[in-house]
Amino acid sequence: ITGDIRMNGVNEGLDELVSGVKTFVFDCDGVIWRGTHLIEGVNEALDYLRGAGKEIMFITNNSTKTRDDLVVKFHGLGLKWVEKHHVLTSAYAAAEYVHLELELPKEKKVYVVGEHGIVHELSEKGYTCIGAEDHKDLQPSLQHNFEVDPDIGAVVVGYDSHFNYYKIVYATRCLVSIPKCHFVATNQDARSHVISTQEWPGGGTMVAALTHAVGYPPHVAGKPNPFLVQFLTKKLGHQPSEMCMVGDRLDTDILFGNSTNMKTLLVLSGITSLPHYESVRGAKQIKSNDGESDELPDTNNGESVQEEDATSEQQESQDAMNFHVTAENSNVIAFPDYVADSVAWLLLDKQTKS
Repeated sequence: ITGDIRMNGVNEGLDELVSGVKTFVFDCDGVIWRGTHLIEGVNEALDYLRGAGKEIMFITNNSTKTRDDLVVKFHGLGLKWVEKHHVLTSAYAAAEYVHLELELPKEKKVYVVGEHGIVHELSEKGYTCIGAEDHKDLQPSLQHNFEVDPDIGAVVVGYDSHFNYYKIVYATRCLVSIPKCHFVATNQDARSHVISTQEWPGGGTMVAALTHAVGYPPHVAGKPNPFLVQFLTKKLGHQPSEMCMVGDRLDTDILFGNSTNMKTLLVLSGITSLPHYESVRGAKQIKSNDGESDELPDTNNGESVQEEDATSEQQESQDAMNFHVTAENSNVIAFPDYVADSVAWLLLDKQTKS
């Protein structure tokens, strides 16, 4: 970006990235704000992009808030131009998924493990919800069988600060005892900035508990599921290749963008640190060496180490991601779904002209 504002990029080519994009899609936590604080440079960045004629959308895996709640938060942080149609949440995505993809009849009810954001979005679609706040203080009886409402047609799970044993028993019984009851997750984020200064367990921890109980995975509505990109394409009339996903998480934001053919920009103002990202990028250059044991670059000192001696962080990256062979060089193993097109320290930094 030229002029008084430019990307403070680890990689070059950000001007080209911006010029080739019609719609910028931003994550919120760790990109726009941390907790209740706006991240430095965000206001100027968004003003610049809007002035350049770019469409701006916000997609968050936070399922606790409604889109109206988030608009109030944007306004409180000084971004007064943001309106409801600019914002998509994983709760909204889950409601759209239940309605459009599952085509759940309106006479069916939805059991919610989560908070009012999910209940509100489902209610706007015409569904009756049970669970959530109503079940936060209940305990299952050990004296008789656990009965559930037979009209439950789906269980939707997201972050729940009142997650308890009653809710997981109820949700489990729905999924194992009611024929064709659907299991839907808002997201699978392991951790998130529940408060601005620390990462706490995210909605994915509740989803993981229920997944383990029922023995099969859910339909995931939020990032990195491509469902939201299909929605954006219809809404804006832009192809995914004309969009750029800007986020701070490799396993949701960058995977979401790369797996749907969007451009991707990783910012280091949130979850992902530069050392962790460099370990992922380093793993991109593992070479097969014609059957010899693979080697990993050691990002600490620049020397290669045998795969079995890789650092725990590198090994964790290997275990967490699938290897792929790149089209350019069949001898190079890569993590294309996790490696961003560009990286920046902050979204935008204001610079003084010389």
